[in-house]
Amino acid sequence: MEKVDKYEVLEIVGQGGMGVVYKAFHPHLKKYVALKEICPENVGDPESAARFEREIAILARLPAHPNLVMVRDALVWNGKHYLVMDFIEGSDLKRVMQQGRIGVARAAGWLEQILSGLEAIHRRGITHRDLKPGNILIDLEGSAYISDFGIAESLGNQGGRPGETSGVMVTAKYAAPEVIDPRLGRGGSQPQVDIYAAGMLAYEMLLGPDRFRQVFSGVYLGSPGEAGAAWIRWHTDLSRSAPNLNQVDPQIPGPLATLIERMMSKDVGVRYRDTAEAGRDLKECGIMSQQRMEPIRAQADDVTVQLDRLRGNQPGGGSPTSINKPKKPTGSGLTGRALPKWVWPVVAALGLLLLLILPGLLYSQPGFTIVVKGAPPNSQVLVDDALRGIPGFEGPDTNPAGLIRVHGLKASVHHAVAVKCGGGGDATLYLDSGSSLSSEGVVAEDGQEINLAVRNCAPPAQDKAEIEYNGKMRLVAKGAFLMGDDQGQPNERPAHVVNLDYDYYIDKYEVTNLQFGGAGLKLPVDLKKLPGYSTRADYPVLGVSWYDARSYCEKVGKKLPTEAEWEKAASWDPKAADTSVSWKNSWSWGKSFDPSRVTFNANSPAPVSQLEGGKSAYGVYDLTGNVGEWVEDNYDRYPNSQASDGNFGGDFRVLRGGTYFMRSQDDLRTTRRGYAPPDFHQATQNQQKGQGSSYIGFRCAVRKDNQQLQQHLRNTSQIK
Repeated sequence: MEKVDKYEVLEIVGQGGMGVVYKAFHPHLKKYVALKEICPENVGDPESAARFEREIAILARLPAHPNLVMVRDALVWNGKHYLVMDFIEGSDLKRVMQQGRIGVARAAGWLEQILSGLEAIHRRGITHRDLKPGNILIDLEGSAYISDFGIAESLGNQGGRPGETSGVMVTAKYAAPEVIDPRLGRGGSQPQVDIYAAGMLAYEMLLGPDRFRQVFSGVYLGSPGEAGAAWIRWHTDLSRSAPNLNQVDPQIPGPLATLIERMMSKDVGVRYRDTAEAGRDLKECGIMSQQRMEPIRAQADDVTVQLDRLRGNQPGGGSPTSINKPKKPTGSGLTGRALPKWVWPVVAALGLLLLLILPGLLYSQPGFTIVVKGAPPNSQVLVDDALRGIPGFEGPDTNPAGLIRVHGLKASVHHAVAVKCGGGGDATLYLDSGSSLSSEGVVAEDGQEINLAVRNCAPPAQDKAEIEYNGKMRLVAKGAFLMGDDQGQPNERPAHVVNLDYDYYIDKYEVTNLQFGGAGLKLPVDLKKLPGYSTRADYPVLGVSWYDARSYCEKVGKKLPTEAEWEKAASWDPKAADTSVSWKNSWSWGKSFDPSRVTFNANSPAPVSQLEGGKSAYGVYDLTGNVGEWVEDNYDRYPNSQASDGNFGGDFRVLRGGTYFMRSQDDLRTTRRGYAPPDFHQATQNQQKGQGSSYIGFRCAVRKDNQQLQQHLRNTSQIK
C-alpha cells in the first residue's frame, strides 16, 4: 500500500492542468479523503512552491459552507505538495454533462448552489478564477460543491501590473473578457470574473454538449487544439454575444434565460456585480431541485493553462493539453516529511482573527431593494442606465404578473430608475404614496424595500430612419450580417456572420471641424498648408488620435462605433433575407466601382455632404473614401483566421474606410482594415504628400435604447 504521510493512496480519481487527485484512506479516522498532488511535473520549481504557499493562505480563509469542498490538511512529502480535502462520493459536473443536457429544474438548482458557494468566498475577499464543470463536484444526494482553488486569488492581489497578462492561468471556454484583456474590465469588480464563468457553465448545462457546440459552431470550426485560442477571440469580441437561451430552446424559461444572459454579458456594466443579487433573482424563479446523478468518465478539454500558451507566444508551449498527464505515485515518490506542526495553529489563528475583525461579514445583506409592479410582459428595469432585475416568478406556486425585483442597490445614494415596456416605450412610475417618481430617482437605507407601480406605458417609439442628435444620425436595424471578405486581404478573412442584436444609430457624416470645435475641443492639426484644404466648418476634422475621437463621442452622448457596427452600416443591404454574400456591397453604394461617388486620388478631403451618390444603403456618407475613420476595436484577427500578423492582439486600434489620397479602388472597399497606435495623431513633415495622420477622422454611434438618447428624442419631439 503506497502512502503519503499517514494517508493510504488507492487510485487516481481526477486530473487537470493544476495537479492530480487521488482517492486515499485515513487509517485512524477510517474515512476516505481526496489527496491532491499539486503540479507533479514541477517538483522543485520555486514558482510551484510559491503558488502552493499562496493557495494554502487562501484555503485557510475559506468559510465552512455546504457548497464548498473543505480542505483539511496540507503537507510536503518528498518534495511534492499535497492538499487533503473532503472526498465527495459521486461525480463532477463535467462527467454528468457528457450524458446530455441537464433539466431546467436540476440545472437551476445547481446554479443556485454554485452562486451560494461563490457568494461565501467573495465575502471573504476571494475569487475562484477557474470555475468550470470539472471543478464542480456532485455528490450522490445531488448537491453541488465548488472545488480546486489552485488559481484563486485575494481581491487586490491579482499578481502583476494592471493590464499585464503574462503568466495568467485560464480555462479558455470560461474566461471572462477582462481576464484576457484587462482593458475590458474598466469599472468592474473581481467577483464578476466568477459570475461570467458561472453563466457560461449554466448555459452549457441547459443546452448539453451537442447543442452547445452548435450554438458556438464558429469556435469549433478548427481542429480541437485550436479551440482554446478561438474561445479567447470570442470572449474579447464585444460585437458577438451568445443568443438568449429562450430563443435557442423555448422550453428554457425566459426569466432564467435573461438571468444567464446578464451573467454572461461581456460588458461589466451590464453583468451582475455580485453573486448575492444573481442568487436572489434566481431564487425568485422558484424552479430549483436536486437530483441524484451517476458518474461517467470525464473528457480532457477543459484544462487550465497559461493564457500566453493559448496565444501561441510561450516558448516551447506545445499543445495546451500536454500538461494534463498524471504521474502515478511510486514508492520512492511517497516518502518524506510533513510541514512543521506549528504552521497550522498559526494559520488557524489568522483565520479566527479575520472573523473577529469582520463580524457579520458572511451574513450581512447590504443595499436596498426596489419592487416594480404592474409592468407589461417582457418589460425591463434599468437602474442608472444599466439593465437590472429579472421579470419572472415570485415563488414556485405563484406567478405575479409584472413583478420585477432589483436587489442590492447602494444605500443613501439616488438611483435613476426607468422601465422599458414590453412592447417598447417608457413607463410612468409612481411610489406607493401615489406620487410620481422624483427626477432625482430612488434612495433608501440598507434593508429597505421600495415599491414602484407602473401606471401607464408610453407607445413604442417610432423607428425614424434619421434623427438629429448632436448631428444627423441614421438608423441601422438589429440583425445578422456577413462581415469580412474571403476574396480580400488575409486580415479580412474569413467572412463570418456577426449578429448585432440591437438597433443603433450612426453619424450620417464624418465629424466636422465645426462639431469638434463646438464641443470645446482644440482642432489637433493646423492643415491650412494642405493643398486645396481649409478649416471650413463642413470639412471632416483631421489628425485626431483615437483618444481624441473617443473623448468627442463621449462628450456628445455617443461612442465610437465598433468595427462590426461600422461595416454593417457601410456594406450591408437592409433588405437582406439571409446572410449570404449576395447582400454585401463591395463599395458603400454597390458592387461596382464608380469614381464619381467617392473622394480619392486627391490632395485633400471634401466637405462631408458633397457626394450623395456615395452614401450606403443605410444613408450614411463617405464610408469608403474622404478620410479614414477610427473605430472602437483593437486590431485583431477574425474568428478562425489563419492570417499571420505580428500586430494582432496588441495596442493598435482599427481604422476603417479609404482616404482621399488613395489611388486604388481596392483600397476603398467596405471591408478594408487598417490600424495605427491610438495616440497616432501628430501631423508629419510629409503633409504635402498626403501622408501621416492628416487622413484620420471619425464618426460616432449610439445604441437606440440608450436612455440619454431616448430622453433627448422625447424632449425634441422626435418621438411621441
